[in-house]
Amino acid sequence: MGQYDKRRNEILDTAFALFMQNTYEKTSIQQILDALGIAKGTFYHYFDSKIDLLDGYVTRMSEGIMAQLEDVLGKPGLNAVERLNFLFRQAGLIKTEQQNLEALKAILLAYYDDNNLKMRMKMTREIVDRSVPFVADIIRQGVEEGVFQEDDPHNMAEILMNLMVASSDNFGRHVTGGGMAFALDRIRETWTYYETAMARILGAPEGSIKLMSDDVFLRFKEGFEEPGVSPDHHESMKQDTRR
Repeated sequence: MGQYDKRRNEILDTAFALFMQNTYEKTSIQQILDALGIAKGTFYHYFDSKIDLLDGYVTRMSEGIMAQLEDVLGKPGLNAVERLNFLFRQAGLIKTEQQNLEALKAILLAYYDDNNLKMRMKMTREIVDRSVPFVADIIRQGVEEGVFQEDDPHNMAEILMNLMVASSDNFGRHVTGGGMAFALDRIRETWTYYETAMARILGAPEGSIKLMSDDVFLRFKEGFEEPGVSPDHHESMKQDTRR
């Protein structure tokens, strides 16, 4: 990695940390400069504005995620349903691969803060747009195998990815809105409706689509287990992150 890319990534990493701490809307370019100890001219050598910086972070993040997914989706010998479920499983594993699940909780609390709405919408749109071609290929494979019954793979892929985003938002809002461990059981139950909707849209056998595999669910369950901690405690945590 050259010096230009190294400094650019340093700015992106510092900015994102401040967005998580203060929210995107409440973080100024000057705060980013102060945290890095750089001049304004240095910042504008890499980015035209704060929104350009956000675009840069979202692009880098989505490229990293898609590189991971591309590796696993290229595995030989998987049928269409297995590939689709594998994609969902890997998306869940990426969340559990945070430094630790405690860090993930903090990120979710910041991510779903109203002052991060612009950032959240950009990240969501980028992931959907980059995922659609992969999912469309899976749908085409499923049609060829006779397990899916859809003749417009691209549009159907976009619908499926938007359903996946909705299910992820459901996960995030449950986790940030109350007790972590008991929320997962509620999420698992809710997600069965998303899975049923996806299967019906695709014409796939009911119960064949799995948004959260058992191993990913257990990793979240174990990571979020907090005996004796009440939902009121989590509401207090949520308020602290917004101060």
